[in-house]
Order: sequence, then structure tokens, then C-alpha cells
Amino acid sequence: MKTRGRWFDYDTGTRTIKAMATFHPAYLLRQPIYKRLTWQDLRSIQKELSKSSDT
Repeated sequence: MKTRGRWFDYDTGTRTIKAMATFHPAYLLRQPIYKRLTWQDLRSIQKELSKSSDT
């Protein structure tokens, strides 16, 4: 919960990528109230991907 929705750099060993934590799908089945937050996360990811494809 503390890192959900925040971007951070993740080192894969060969390069560094941007990453965002979000909810596991099984958790959303048990706690459907968090689907709205997950949708916001997915929209943020989509926005970030569209920025990186423009460059």
C-alpha cells in the first residue's frame, strides 16, 4: 500500500527501468473497492508509456 501509485527506478541488472507498484488481481477479487485505484494506476502507466513512445 505504501508504494502503490508511485514511480521508482528498478535496476534489472542490465539496465534501469521505471516501475510502479499496484494491487495483485487476486486482492482485487477480495477487495473490489480498490479497483478504482488500480484503474488510476493503469491510466498513469498508459500516460507514461505514451510519453516514452513520443521520444
